[in-house]
Amino acid sequence: MFSLQDVQRRIAAIIDTARYVGINYQKLGHAVLFMEDSIESQWWRAHRHTAEHYQLSPIKRADDDAIMFTLVNMAQMWQIWERTADSDVRPWHFYWKKELFIGASGITAAHMRALKNGCDLLNPDYLSNLQLSSVENIYRDDHTGVASIPNLRGRLAKFNEIGRVLSNEFDNAATKLLERARGFLYRDDGHGLIQLLAYHFPISFGDFPFFKLANAGVVFGLLGLRDSDLPSTHEFVRLTTFNDLANLEGGADYYRPLFLLRLGILEPNHSLRKTLVNSTPIERDGKMEHEIRAGTLVALRKLTERIGSFPVYLFNVEVETHAQAFLRCRHCRVGISDKDLFCSYKPICAAYNTNHELMKIGWPLVETTSY
Repeated sequence: MFSLQDVQRRIAAIIDTARYVGINYQKLGHAVLFMEDSIESQWWRAHRHTAEHYQLSPIKRADDDAIMFTLVNMAQMWQIWERTADSDVRPWHFYWKKELFIGASGITAAHMRALKNGCDLLNPDYLSNLQLSSVENIYRDDHTGVASIPNLRGRLAKFNEIGRVLSNEFDNAATKLLERARGFLYRDDGHGLIQLLAYHFPISFGDFPFFKLANAGVVFGLLGLRDSDLPSTHEFVRLTTFNDLANLEGGADYYRPLFLLRLGILEPNHSLRKTLVNSTPIERDGKMEHEIRAGTLVALRKLTERIGSFPVYLFNVEVETHAQAFLRCRHCRVGISDKDLFCSYKPICAAYNTNHELMKIGWPLVETTSY
C-alpha cells in the first residue's frame, strides 16, 4: 500500500527531472491577480442551462444514495472526447431526447436517463452483472442511435468492479467504504479514502500518483454536496467530514493543462508543443503525460496558496481552471472580441497576446481510463 509520502515524493521526482514542461511562476503570479475576481463572479453558473450543462447533478438530497451515485458517476469521468468525421477533436456530444449535453454533463445525463429507465446503477449486485449490451444502451445517443463514447468495454469493467468490490469487501454499501476511512484521505494503516479507492478499485481509481478521479471526482463531488444548499442526512455529513484535506490534490486532466498552457504558466518544450498543435495522442503513463499532470498539480496548489489558503480555495481554483478551458479556451482565437467571447485573462494570456502558436494547441490527448 502506498503512503501520502510516496505520492508526494513521486510527484516531486517528476517535476525535478522534467524536460517537456516547465512552470513559469511569474506568469502564475500574474494570473492570481485576475483569478480572484473571476472566481468571485461565478461566471460559469450562466452555463448551467447551455448545452454544456456545467456542473450538472441529479442529486436532490445528500444521503447514502448520493454517495453511491457520486462513486459510480465519477468513475466514468474519463476520455469524454471524440473525433469528428473530419478528424477534429471535440468534447463528447450526447442527446437525451432532443436535448444536447456536451462533455462531462453527457456522462451524468446518460446515468440519469438509465436510472429513470430502470437500470439500478445504485445497486452493487446490478453493477456486478452488467453486460456490454447494457452499457451500450446507457450511452446510446437518442439522436443518432449510436453509443459514440470511447471504450465501452473499459466502462463495463468499471461498473463491474464497483459492484463486485462493494459486494465482496464493503457489505454492498458505498457508505461502508467511507466508514472504513474514518474521516481521512490517507492513513498510516493504508485505510484512508484515496488509498482504499486506489487499492480496492484499481480499474476505476488506480492512478498513482495523481488519482484524479478519486481526488477531483469522488472527494470533490462529496464536498460539493456538503457545501451546497441541499438537505443532508447527519450520516452523510459525518461520513464526509475529512480531517486531512490539506492532503487533497487537484485534478490532473486535459482541460486544466490547456488553460495553464494557453496562459503561459505551463511552458512546453518544442516536442510537446508540436504534439499538442497536431493533436497527436500522447503515450499513456509515459514521461510526457506524467510531466503535464505533475506540473498541473503543482500549479493548482501554488495558485490556491497565493489566492487564499490551501485547501480552502482549492475547489474554487479547480472549477475556475476547468471552466475556463472547457467553456472559453476551446472557443478562443487571436483577436476575438469581448462581445463574442469575454475572458478575464485576455490581458495576460500568452496565446492571445504574444505567443500565437499556443492558440493552436489542443488538449493533451491520452487514451486513458484515468481522466
